[in-house]
Amino acid sequence: MVVDAGHVDIPTIFDAYKKSGDYGTAVEALLKEAILTLPRAFDDDSSASMTIDVLREMATQAGTGSTQRKQVHTRT
Repeated sequence: MVVDAGHVDIPTIFDAYKKSGDYGTAVEALLKEAILTLPRAFDDDSSASMTIDVLREMATQAGTGSTQRKQVHTRT
């Protein structure tokens, strides 16, 4: 999944939701993708920071502690 610098369309969000099963997790995945591609995006487009702002707002609206969120357990 590649997040375009400055734009996250509805199909991208639904695709992430289908893969994760939870909107909060989907938004986090999109946010991580935007952060990972940010340096490359800045080379081409100065609006890349808007992607981060938009995804943060989405994360706030979706809630950070969704009851549907999958639990990930790691063992050390």
